[in-house]
Amino acid sequence: MHGSTVPLYGPTLLRHQGQRPGLSVPLLIRTLSLRAVLMIATAVAARLGDVDIAAHQIILSLWSLTAFALDAIAIAGQAIIGRYLGAGDEKGAREACRRMVEWGIGCGIVLGALIVLARPLFIPLFTSDPSVKDALLPALLVVAVSPADRRRGLRPGRRADGVG
Repeated sequence: MHGSTVPLYGPTLLRHQGQRPGLSVPLLIRTLSLRAVLMIATAVAARLGDVDIAAHQIILSLWSLTAFALDAIAIAGQAIIGRYLGAGDEKGAREACRRMVEWGIGCGIVLGALIVLARPLFIPLFTSDPSVKDALLPALLVVAVSPADRRRGLRPGRRADGVG
């Protein structure tokens, strides 16, 4: 069995979290920054008009879906790598990291291709307005390529959140 003997529940977990109170500060800053950027982008799109805010909201939904899907791989990878590191198995941790990078690359490519190929099927679920559909096309291409960009977070050497 790999990993720490610290239970992941109850008072013991709270004691261990209390030993490193500053650990969550970077995550808080990252989350607040992300929310601020998304709010500003929505405010800008709202000022551009109804068609642009509608397209923006559709794109934001699709972008969030792909981001959460790839984050699931990264979070699972962090937990798996943390177990190996906790057991002192550096080789196992590196192999797990390599596997997660491969999964991230593969899933990013598949998600991007699905967005492009399936757009005639899912765009009507969001809107029937032809002007919104026209506004969506360039942004959909950006969303289709962006999973490849987000794969950078899965690269080897990235410090795993909570593994330190």
